[in-house]
Amino acid sequence: MVSFSANSVNQPSVSPTTPDAPVLEQKDSVIWRCVGCKADEYGGFLFRFVSIIPEFFANRGSDYQEIQQITEEFQKKILDAFPAEEPESIEKILFNYDRSYVESLGYEVHSSHEITMPDITALVERIKRTVGPKFTVCSSEGIASDRDFIQAFLHYDVLLSSNKEFVHDHTAHILLLMKSLNENPNHKENISRLRGQVKEAIKNIEQAEKEGKSQEFVNKCYKVLAIKIDYNQAAFNKDFPKVENLFGEPEDANPLLEYYWNKIFGSLDHQELKEIQNLLGC
Repeated sequence: MVSFSANSVNQPSVSPTTPDAPVLEQKDSVIWRCVGCKADEYGGFLFRFVSIIPEFFANRGSDYQEIQQITEEFQKKILDAFPAEEPESIEKILFNYDRSYVESLGYEVHSSHEITMPDITALVERIKRTVGPKFTVCSSEGIASDRDFIQAFLHYDVLLSSNKEFVHDHTAHILLLMKSLNENPNHKENISRLRGQVKEAIKNIEQAEKEGKSQEFVNKCYKVLAIKIDYNQAAFNKDFPKVENLFGEPEDANPLLEYYWNKIFGSLDHQELKEIQNLLGC
């Protein structure tokens, strides 16, 4: 269980609010439910989330077939939500963070399955006041398109959705960005270099489109580029991953990415992916 010291930062004086249920439900995801919020003294709101995992397993019956059916349905929901992956518990991502820095930005861990996180207004205002590393945040009202996501990467450090990818963006990107900024002195230089590579990749895609490549191929190129950025922002490695490392080989394909790709484009062509890799050049 993760616990933060209550006196590690000055706690804001907030008054509880009771927004309409749909406002909270908009931030619900497969694993996490938004159960409340409170106004932040610096502006915006702090939203409280509870994982459904403990209740999910506590309510299992003894009938094996029923358990199997419910488990398969839950796994299907996780598959359909991919690539918006989320942790089942907070302790898996916050075990070695600078907790005072995390708390100063509006995060409050109540247990391994319950956490409060800031909306973009609260986060931006708190970033201005923190003594820790600064970063920029781009707001998204829903799930950003591939091209919008790529443009956000070029101009902002991280993107935060206001809806069902709210938890994913916090846990898979923003918290990891904060960790990288604290631990990697070359973080900003590396991101600047990667942005240069993305700009060149966009030029290559645009040139391919001018030369007559199909719109579907162009869309696949932007999809692969967005996936590369998404995976890099979940790890902040020095370089973008190659397609063979992302998707695997035909005989040993990444099942999550293969399912995701087939859902959008119908089938996964590894030879075409190699062509896209060569075109992108990163």
